[in-house]
Amino acid sequence: VDDNLKLRVINGVGIDKNEGFDEFLSEMKEKNEAEADLLEKCQDGCEIDILHDDANGSKSNANVMEIFATGRPNILQPYAKYMDFSIVGGKTSTEYKAAFVVTGYFSKGVGSSFALPTHKPIMVLRDPPGGLSYATYKNIKTTIEL
Repeated sequence: VDDNLKLRVINGVGIDKNEGFDEFLSEMKEKNEAEADLLEKCQDGCEIDILHDDANGSKSNANVMEIFATGRPNILQPYAKYMDFSIVGGKTSTEYKAAFVVTGYFSKGVGSSFALPTHKPIMVLRDPPGGLSYATYKNIKTTIEL
């Protein structure tokens, strides 16, 4: 295994081109500069050493461990953000483009967006006309994704 191999990463997951990103980044830096730096990490590309497990002089299990942070959701189609990976320094070229869909809160400004309620009703029960009516429910399941 070539010891000179590196993983080149171009990170497009932390940044975005939507209106207000610069303000968002400034607010993040005020709150926690180290976490804000993770948003911009490798946005112009960076090379990271590839490590290997070494068992009795035999290399195996090539790996890279890096921490990145996702930024705001992409509100434009195709709604994905991308991170490009490529191996550099070898005889052959290997490239991979990973697509991420970031979900979460994104405010478009006063009057253009609204906050969702913090809870959803499981069921709305209404009493229809008549004095002897009743309603029941069984086996109710609720799934909420945040």
